[in-house]
Amino acid sequence: MSNRWKIILIAVAFNLTFEYSLRGFVNLKLVPGLILLLGVTYFSLFTMVEDLIVRYKLKDYQLMLLAFFYGTIYMTWASGSIFYQPNWRGINIGLLLIINIVWWGAIQGVLTFYLANKISPRDWNHPQMSKVGWAVNLIVSLVCLRIFQLSPVVPHGSGQGQVTIFVILIISLVLTIISIKKNQETINFESNKVLDTLAWGSWAVFGLSAIFNKGGELVNSSILGSANLKIIILWTLLVALAMLIFRIVKKPIPV
Repeated sequence: MSNRWKIILIAVAFNLTFEYSLRGFVNLKLVPGLILLLGVTYFSLFTMVEDLIVRYKLKDYQLMLLAFFYGTIYMTWASGSIFYQPNWRGINIGLLLIINIVWWGAIQGVLTFYLANKISPRDWNHPQMSKVGWAVNLIVSLVCLRIFQLSPVVPHGSGQGQVTIFVILIISLVLTIISIKKNQETINFESNKVLDTLAWGSWAVFGLSAIFNKGGELVNSSILGSANLKIIILWTLLVALAMLIFRIVKKPIPV
């Protein structure tokens, strides 16, 4: 198996563990098809993200910007969480910022690819994905989003909310493109004990939460364990804060 696919599969595994830390492995019996849908969703997404990282030699802050863009897409058309109790122009701006920055950006973006690189160091010279590959992954991603939309409990938001999202997507995409144009040099991967602890510790916390999470409670559009949700929120906030301090005090985080 090539290095590219190892990185992608590690990223998928880490994020599936994160997903089921909130739902509990008991959810595999309640909604057996969900893990397949989530797995395909993450696989197509991370295949594209990994190609962008190699193609444009993305840094941690650029991955954060990119994650804000695609995180908004999944918050809108996969979970619909951006519409929970909207408080600003049809969307929940608090959830948008917290989930996109802490979860999609720090945990599911930067920490994910740090850990994947730690386990299977990236070959920066592997071939870039073809136009056909991009087309296939985009189509698969759109199909997955459409399947999520078929759920009767996923909110679709108001017209005003959809317009606000469109504006946010345009702004975040433009900022991402501008940041990428300034980027040329690759940051060599260097393992760090602090980051290793955060990454492996997170995977362990997610795994234990998934095992002991009883789930069974409908929280907005997902069946979650409310107690575990609080634990995971607290843990991920602390990890994201630790990553920010590390980034300011030490150096950029290699992805």
